[in-house]
Amino acid sequence: MKIILRIKIYSKESKESLVCQKEYESIDVPEKGSKIVDSIFAEEKMVTKVIHNYQERSVVVYLEDKEVKSTALEGHIQEVAELHGWTIEDATKYSEKK
Repeated sequence: MKIILRIKIYSKESKESLVCQKEYESIDVPEKGSKIVDSIFAEEKMVTKVIHNYQERSVVVYLEDKEVKSTALEGHIQEVAELHGWTIEDATKYSEKK
């Protein structure tokens, strides 16, 4: 099954935000309340929501939001995400779905 991890990264200072996403295949589906370990995170991240799409055999797993300084949103986050296999999206694309 395709697992899609999604995390919103935001700054209170600038009101800007990004959504980082990573896809992988697994038979194990995370549950709400469980913790996710990934090389991009210094600490485990809590699963806040899980949405199953049985037709597409996929699961979207939302992780707890992460607050960063506004300067980090301008380049550092994108570079780090890419190095760890994550993609970046504009958060407004997902705002109504979360």
